[in-house]
Amino acid sequence: MIIDNKLEGEYKSFHENGKLQQQGYYKKDKKDGPWKIYKDNGQLEQEVNWKEDMQHGITKFYNENGQLELEENLIFGKREGSLKWFHENGKVSREGNYTNNKKNGLFKYYDQNGKLEKEILYKFGDIEI
Repeated sequence: MIIDNKLEGEYKSFHENGKLQQQGYYKKDKKDGPWKIYKDNGQLEQEVNWKEDMQHGITKFYNENGQLELEENLIFGKREGSLKWFHENGKVSREGNYTNNKKNGLFKYYDQNGKLEKEILYKFGDIEI
């Protein structure tokens, strides 16, 4: 809906084949709240949270098989907090934390069976030795 020449409320767009492409909400012409983005075959591709037109909150990306591939937290467009990548079998492949968009703390890397392969310690983006 358009109010005072600004998008307001629920928004939907569609692929050329008629399937849903995006679904979310606008508040005063800015993306606000949860959005879902779909591939042209109808499969969920992304779940993104917005606040005042900036990514804010948990964001999830899905692979071509519809399985969770990446989950991250964003605060006004910057990575902040937990970030996890997943193997196709659903197990965590690597995980770590971000502070102000920089790797910060211990990052862990796992094989497809969940066995820890390596750890790297970061301090505000730089590898700690």
